[in-house]
Amino acid sequence: MTHRFLTAGLAGLALLTLGACATADPTFGDQVSDVSRDWSKGEDMVEDGKRLVDRGHDEIRKGEKREKDGLKEERQAIERLAEAEEALAQQVALTGTATEATEAEAEAKTLKKLEREVEKARKDIERAKKEQARGRDDVLDGEKKIEKGERLIKKGRARMKDAEKDYKDIEV
Repeated sequence: MTHRFLTAGLAGLALLTLGACATADPTFGDQVSDVSRDWSKGEDMVEDGKRLVDRGHDEIRKGEKREKDGLKEERQAIERLAEAEEALAQQVALTGTATEATEAEAEAKTLKKLEREVEKARKDIERAKKEQARGRDDVLDGEKKIEKGERLIKKGRARMKDAEKDYKDIEV
């Protein structure tokens, strides 16, 4: 039993001694290399942040255009709906005056056509509203990208500043 403890103790002491030898102070070149690596990582973060900010601005522009186009389409569809409903109401008022089967058939075709126009205008209004919502979502996504990019730029600049401080603190 004592033999096991003695062997384990010697093995632990040997590991400590070897570990102490293996962890020598970094050389000047190692320190400069580490600082350079940190600086480069900071620069990369800043560049990634700038790209993210640019993409965010692009997405905002796209979203604003999408929302504006959707609003324009909605206004046009509302006008078409009003015209189609008015034409349908007029046709309904005139329906029933046919004296022949061909006239009644023509009235029915006209009514169906006007009903399809009303339905199409309603669908166009819904589609335009969805387009506006997608535009608003694009704007929100763009704003989030800008915020994330700005945070990344800030972190990258801080990392570069820390690397500069570490460089100044390196002893030869």
